[in-house]
Amino acid sequence: MMVGDAELPVIHENVQLQNNRILNSLNHLKTNEELLLRRRAAEIFSNSVAFASDIDENLQMKIVKGIYKIMKKYDEDSIVLSHILTLLKNLAEKRSALVHLLLPMNITKLLAYHARYSSFHEIRDLSVQILGEFASCCFECQKSVAKTTASVTILEVLEKNLDTLTLNQQLIYSRALTNIFCETFDHSEAINIFVGVK
Repeated sequence: MMVGDAELPVIHENVQLQNNRILNSLNHLKTNEELLLRRRAAEIFSNSVAFASDIDENLQMKIVKGIYKIMKKYDEDSIVLSHILTLLKNLAEKRSALVHLLLPMNITKLLAYHARYSSFHEIRDLSVQILGEFASCCFECQKSVAKTTASVTILEVLEKNLDTLTLNQQLIYSRALTNIFCETFDHSEAINIFVGVK
């Protein structure tokens, strides 16, 4: 392979292919009603966004709007939702800019809702884990998580179900709670913890 200007078209082509894959899977996810196709589209979308680089602002907004639309659908298929939650976990772990674009959309409240009310323990556990990752990201993310019912939900689970939780679940819940209450960020304001919904 040649070094220099000859590589630019290949790089641009790969970014365009990546962006097309993201858009196509997002469109299938939003418009398809067949469950197996939606599940596959969610998997491709999740993997493509998680490993994407050089995403332009226009595509970033389409991605966050797509994530939000799926997250606010409370009767969403658990496998589709699981793929989207896995994507959010990956974005939070990488401290992605997409996380900060989701904050004004109240993504933390939707995560707290799923953490508390999902009938699938995998969805609840993953939501709690993501909330913990968000809380460890930065002060704004921590403040957003602290304003939800997440801390109450976690405390209730740890109090009522500690004996039935696996060691991994205990770690997820206690780490999330620690991150919500931890004061490691350089800030002048105190974090207000709200018990219940405002």
